Amino acid sequence: MRYDQAIRILFGLESFGIKLGLDNIRLFVERLGHPEARFRCIHVAGTNGKGTVCSTLAAVLTSAGYKTGLFTSPHLADYRERIRVDGRRIPRAEVSRFVERHHQFIRSNRITFFETTTAMALEWFARTGCDFAVVEVGLGGRLDATNILQPVLSVITAIDLDHTRTLGATRRKIAGEKAGIIKPGVPVVCAPMAAPAFDAIQAIAARRNAQVIDAAGSLTLDRAPGGRGYLVCSNGRFPSPVRWRYPGAAQRDNLRTIIAAIAQLRENGCRLGDRQISRGLAAARWPGRFQIKPGHPLIIYDVAHNAAAARGLAEALPEVVGRRKVTAVCAVADDKDWRKMLRFLAPLVNTWYFTRFPNPRSWRLSDVRRFAGERRLPFVAGRDPREMVRLAVRKTPRDGVVLVFGSHFLVGQVIPQALIDPAPLAPLAGHSHCRSSI
Repeated sequence: MRYDQAIRILFGLESFGIKLGLDNIRLFVERLGHPEARFRCIHVAGTNGKGTVCSTLAAVLTSAGYKTGLFTSPHLADYRERIRVDGRRIPRAEVSRFVERHHQFIRSNRITFFETTTAMALEWFARTGCDFAVVEVGLGGRLDATNILQPVLSVITAIDLDHTRTLGATRRKIAGEKAGIIKPGVPVVCAPMAAPAFDAIQAIAARRNAQVIDAAGSLTLDRAPGGRGYLVCSNGRFPSPVRWRYPGAAQRDNLRTIIAAIAQLRENGCRLGDRQISRGLAAARWPGRFQIKPGHPLIIYDVAHNAAAARGLAEALPEVVGRRKVTAVCAVADDKDWRKMLRFLAPLVNTWYFTRFPNPRSWRLSDVRRFAGERRLPFVAGRDPREMVRLAVRKTPRDGVVLVFGSHFLVGQVIPQALIDPAPLAPLAGHSHCRSSI
């Protein structure tokens, strides 16, 4: 089977929709011989920050010599971005092999796109001999296909209002769904979050006898002299200073979460040296997350696709661009609170370029035009994302900034390939090993 045929079959599975529950994935991993039992796993749920936390933890583990799988979603431009080992995408031939071998089984059992992709990732991590896999939840946690895993560490990133029709209308209810990944006796690291969300997680962890590590209280971060990185205070258990490329308070909370997770891994016998940790943190890159393309003008790509992420982006931008006004190109899914997103960023934006992405979920430009007119936002609107980016770059002064943000579908269409696939990390030292306690 050719790769393009396999991809058509995979995306054809989207007709089965989103199916929350574990029956299909249990059936699939049994067919595969339970690959999920052949490596250690870190399982990551949350509303925002999952990709950054997952990719950075994977970079640190790879730097320490562990062969590390990384499973994330969605992708920007290539399906294979979702499944990586030591930063390298799964080969096209392996995607084709998997789909060809299991196509009839998938169809006859109406297994969804995400369930199939999860099974493929687990098999690839096992076949390549991964020591660890860092696995991002697709939606929620309790009923997500990835919840088949029995991790050595669970991580829950920032909780906010998103996917409320599926997960609940309050942070407490959403946190309860995310906390469904907590396993009996397995520690869980929690990002800084609102008290109702944290209380819901604590209650579920207590019932499952799982230790809760509060990243907000377990360490502090201070700016290093000269602004180059952060000084970490965690009872002397962590190298300091460390470099971190992402600006903004929300990303500093991600860093706190990452450091708390690394500290927990070390406490439980995982050999992560100071030099290896520092190198992994400094080298970690996650495509489309405050990703800067140097030039005149400067271009920033960010998949801030919900209100909380847009608020974090608005807080982070001045740390990089100062008082310069920004030209913004954006397209957002219609089921997101895009009006609130635009309000958060409006004080920083000089001119808006509104566009669409080729998916039925995209917002309607007629609605956006109406809102922008009511708010007296200076804007241009057009249906072609690439043309809107070209126009924004051409109209922005050479010393200006172009911000491209919103849906993964938008950023994936316009971001340069070189920014999607940075060079994979190589291990800093020989293979390390964790003691049996983890």
